[in-house]
Amino acid sequence: MTKAKYKNYYIGVVIALLIIFAILYYFKIYESAKLNKYKESYLLKSGTINLSINLAVNELSEFSQVFSETPEGYFVFITYAEDEAEYKLETKLKPIIDDYGIKDVFYLVDTTNKKDDDEIYDTINDKLKLNKDKINSIPIIVYFSEKDYHIIDPNKLENFLKKNNFEKVSQ
Repeated sequence: MTKAKYKNYYIGVVIALLIIFAILYYFKIYESAKLNKYKESYLLKSGTINLSINLAVNELSEFSQVFSETPEGYFVFITYAEDEAEYKLETKLKPIIDDYGIKDVFYLVDTTNKKDDDEIYDTINDKLKLNKDKINSIPIIVYFSEKDYHIIDPNKLENFLKKNNFEKVSQ
């Protein structure tokens, strides 16, 4: 081969390596953005739950104080962030919360920092004073009303609202 052919060969190799590095960099940025997307609750980011009205409680020791000041008839959504499935669940809950106008009585409890704690269910059951039915999975919604409570599968929230005669807010 002549020097010109070697030069073209090396230029081609360098261009191919640059393309490969650019693709790898793109995927690294994409994965990082995807992880950051799931770090915060969709319900909080979208404004469905307003932090000035509702509270994301990260420390389980704050349960008693926060829920002692709540109105009669409120929902406590216990979840954790950093998970695609949880994020998608929250995107499904948003229109239900908006349609039924329960934004002001819907509280989110983020248990992400306690996710690997083996005693998290006992702690939550104790702090929320759940004595008859107990929480044994997350995500879950607990509806408190007039000295009673109901544990609701988040995927069945709309059925619960219909069954208990909650009315949709007129748009």
